[in-house]
Amino acid sequence: MLSYLSKYIAGIYRQSKIDINQQFQSLGLKATEGDLLLFLHDNPGLSQKKVAVLMVLDPSLIGRDIQHLIKLDYVVRRPSETDSRVNLVYLTPLGEQLVQNLRQILTQWWTTLFAETATADQTETGVQLEQLYDTIIRRNL
Repeated sequence: MLSYLSKYIAGIYRQSKIDINQQFQSLGLKATEGDLLLFLHDNPGLSQKKVAVLMVLDPSLIGRDIQHLIKLDYVVRRPSETDSRVNLVYLTPLGEQLVQNLRQILTQWWTTLFAETATADQTETGVQLEQLYDTIIRRNL
């Protein structure tokens, strides 16, 4: 069973990105940009480097997405008060509004998947995935 977990997680991830990306594209976003907006909503005022570590993504990819989101007026960078060499990333009011739409899209996708999988418990699955994610993050810090 454990040897198949990567296959299952990767398959769920890929299919979610295919389905969700279509909806995010209608809002002018790539799936990774939508993920970034949602993350920034929950974690405002982090450096680009910290965002990359916590999202388990390459910092250069985050940089391109942040630049695009700045152009769309969804994100701003502000200098850190403690270290002027570091810029912190925040959502704009327009970005905050968009996050609500993104949450609805994701919630609907997961609600549908769990409804079609009668034996899966969304609360228990969510808790367990969060614990696994936290372990990965602790390793990367």
